[in-house]
Amino acid sequence: MRSPYAVAKLYEHWITVNYW
Repeated sequence: MRSPYAVAKLYEHWITVNYW
């Protein structure tokens, strides 16, 4: 069970890492 905030934070981090 994940909170929307955690999902958003993880998604943002993934984008930052994979958007080079």
